[in-house]
Amino acid sequence: PGEGEVLIKIGATSLNGADIRIMRGSPSMVRLGTGIRSPREPIRGKDVAGTIVAVGPRVFGRSVGDRVVGELPGGGLAEYVVAYSSKLTSIPDDVDDKTAASLPLAGGTAWQALESVNTDKDASVLVIGAGGGYLLFRYVLTGMLNRQLEEAEKEAQVIKEKKLLEVKEKFLNK
Repeated sequence: PGEGEVLIKIGATSLNGADIRIMRGSPSMVRLGTGIRSPREPIRGKDVAGTIVAVGPRVFGRSVGDRVVGELPGGGLAEYVVAYSSKLTSIPDDVDDKTAASLPLAGGTAWQALESVNTDKDASVLVIGAGGGYLLFRYVLTGMLNRQLEEAEKEAQVIKEKKLLEVKEKFLNK
């Protein structure tokens, strides 16, 4: 590993929509950041958990044997990957690699979304179009943050039922 980098033996990786979009190069704007003709990082797997097996110069707070997780540009489907130490966080002892590898992109997105709404403790949050890993983490983080969350489908159904009642009333009152 180079300066500030560590070599990780991959314990688990998770694939998500970002990996698919990068490999397909779609939408086309993705190619500007990830490679025009083909992905700059040919080995996919952005979310990685594993054990540090080598430490480069000027790495502080990390040692061989530390279990870490992070979101990388790719490489998670390999046996080993080099990553900047600053892009990683430690995995608690009671969390396995598979669980840890599922966290970076989906969990980070859910966390950022819930933090960005800046609500009070008892506020409600409506999330539209959530799915996949994000949906799971949204529920977990919402519970942790003690925020009440309404499902978009339920809201849509209530609105639909109200509209239907209004139409019926107008029709019957004529």
